[in-house]
Amino acid sequence: MNSNNQLEIYPLSERAVTVQFEFETSQKSLSKVMAYQEALSEKLFEGFLEMVPTYTGLTIYFDPLMVMRSKLPGGNPFEKVSGHLKSIQLKEINTQRAEHWVSIPVCYEIEFGLDLPELSIQLNLSIEEIIHLHHETEYTVFMVGFTPGFPYMGITHPGLECKRKQNPRIRIPPGSVAIALNQTGIYPLETPGGWQIIGRTPMKLFSVVNHPPALLKPGDRVKFERISKSEFNNMIER
Repeated sequence: MNSNNQLEIYPLSERAVTVQFEFETSQKSLSKVMAYQEALSEKLFEGFLEMVPTYTGLTIYFDPLMVMRSKLPGGNPFEKVSGHLKSIQLKEINTQRAEHWVSIPVCYEIEFGLDLPELSIQLNLSIEEIIHLHHETEYTVFMVGFTPGFPYMGITHPGLECKRKQNPRIRIPPGSVAIALNQTGIYPLETPGGWQIIGRTPMKLFSVVNHPPALLKPGDRVKFERISKSEFNNMIER
């Protein structure tokens, strides 16, 4: 993966462009995104502001005035930035890269797993089978977004693939663990949401006093640890 003609670059706004690698969520697409992010971080251009990884691409934000004043070739900010991005040769993807694992405790009691009874009927699985399939699977964080610190993780066991709720909840408690389609996620803050709630973690996924503020980042590996309600309450009280 070192040919720059494989890159698809398109303008997102007058201050951003997106580099697209794949069109399906997978470990392969994530590896490409992370490899390019690493390569770009070593060859930043004048006017660069930040880059945001997504499932299958990378969005780069920039100051168009600074870009126009730069020595990058091109007649407008998009031409200058996209030309620079195409010049970057991707590093060999290191499949042996050390993985960062995070263990997240989850209580799957019904009072926390609000949608478990309904899901049991929808998926034709017992509640215990749903819980087992969820916490026995190892996940990769593909993206963080929607709300600060919300991790989109996959891929769930095929038996857990389910639709979002037709009528989203107005308020979802912080720490709620949920599934939708072939992914799982955790609501860091109290927000509206339409994913199927199956449990809750006492861990804080986002805090402005932490550095970095989000617990998880793209590329992290996650394993859920089943805990009891008493263990949940003890962790909350710490």
